[in-house]
Amino acid sequence: MEYYGPTSNCLSGKNFGYIFFGPRPTPHTMAHDVEAATPLLGGHDDRTRSRGSSRPVVIALGSLAFAAFIGLGVYTHNAGPLPGLDLLKGKERPTPVMYALMGETQGLPQQLRSLQCYAKMARETGSELVVGPVKTRAVNGGEDEYVSFDAIVKPEPGTWRAMTKDDRAAFLTHNLDRGCITALREQDTIGTTFVSPGDETVRSDPFTSAKDYQSVVDSIKERGGKPSCVASAVYAECEEAGTELDFQASKHIELLSSEVRKFLFGAADRNFRVVHARSNTATMGMPVFKSFNSNQASINIDPFVHMCREAKAGQGLPTYVATDDMSANTQMKLQSFGCKTIHSILGSQKLEDWEMAALDQFMMADATEHYSMRCTTMDIIASSSRRIRQKMPSKWYLDNARKFHEIADGSNMKQCEAGVKVAEEIEEANQPKGEGKQFAQAAEAKARARQAAEDRAAVAAAGRGDDIEIQGLNDADGGDAFAIATFLANEQEKDDPIEKFLREVGRGTAQGR
Repeated sequence: MEYYGPTSNCLSGKNFGYIFFGPRPTPHTMAHDVEAATPLLGGHDDRTRSRGSSRPVVIALGSLAFAAFIGLGVYTHNAGPLPGLDLLKGKERPTPVMYALMGETQGLPQQLRSLQCYAKMARETGSELVVGPVKTRAVNGGEDEYVSFDAIVKPEPGTWRAMTKDDRAAFLTHNLDRGCITALREQDTIGTTFVSPGDETVRSDPFTSAKDYQSVVDSIKERGGKPSCVASAVYAECEEAGTELDFQASKHIELLSSEVRKFLFGAADRNFRVVHARSNTATMGMPVFKSFNSNQASINIDPFVHMCREAKAGQGLPTYVATDDMSANTQMKLQSFGCKTIHSILGSQKLEDWEMAALDQFMMADATEHYSMRCTTMDIIASSSRRIRQKMPSKWYLDNARKFHEIADGSNMKQCEAGVKVAEEIEEANQPKGEGKQFAQAAEAKARARQAAEDRAAVAAAGRGDDIEIQGLNDADGGDAFAIATFLANEQEKDDPIEKFLREVGRGTAQGR
């Protein structure tokens, strides 16, 4: 994988500029008089003049004007002067390049939100959007790595592309990291460090960074066509309806997902559902691969566990649970009930953290059905893609009604939370009142208690319900979380899909350019 960090091997280049051919520009009043008297420029001449003198003068002035006009189309570039007639052939001025940087601690959902905001800025400034690398860490620790963004997300021609070696050389030549446009939101009091391919650390300072969207756009325009570096927060203007992008998996993630679906669901094209259950301890929207030593579940599985039971009984769609809760207790319960998780996949320990995050994100968008326990950036992005593709709408869990429900289109967190609140108010209004409500609550409590007893019996029968046994395995293996993940896998007799994927495909597309 190519390292996008500092290097001393820089390429030199020239800034864009203009070369004008022709006479020294005259004052405005003189230019106006000449233009008015020059037929070539659409004017006419009513001035008194001697016979035989007009034609040579007109030709001379017209020739000079034409030469000046040609000179406007000649500019310098790294490759040298371009032909002066290009302008007459309809050649446009080169599109300015906007290099967009991602935050060092951003998870994939935040990176996608940033990309959506950068895309809007690029459209409004007429810039070509070039996205820098992202910083990632290995699941098993180790040194930080740099991954080209198109190894994770499929580029959109005309919208954005990933940074190349030539882009990095240009970035270094212009020292763009030292003059990078940084921006925070008004309420942000702590700066953010961004992943830069240059020699300097790019950080948004609360005292010097722009604080609103329009200031960033104006700063890009003020560069007058020169390349710009932007390290910005996500503004409300970037989350309005109509600004959403349909993010799709890269070829690398698409091939990986295909192998995973074959293993989990029996076929890559089989219908399936995804439930996103984020824990209360999640950070940055990225899966948090915590130690399996914890036996305390941090997510509520009651609202969707019936889906897993149905799937296990062959009466419903296979159900994949995207969760950051990697505790032994949670993983054990989910898989014993028939839920599929990232660690149901043999060889999951070989995946990088960005591969795991991408699998969860794009499976939510691609699934036949998508359910969310609460509003998160991951769910909003997936819901937007599903809406653009005209797939079955996403559903959110309503606490008061204890069921999943569609909400009004939500392009951002505020809209999502407002939609859930409205849906809950409607459900509350339709709930039985007085004695009827008390009876319904008592009946529901009895049903939950009966189901809980059946679940405990099922888990014990599966031989996986003893926390001491799970803990003992963990201790015996020196705290190896992934040994437990393998132990919990439901279909260990199958070939390792990750090993097969890495053997046949590898991570070639993840290599830097």
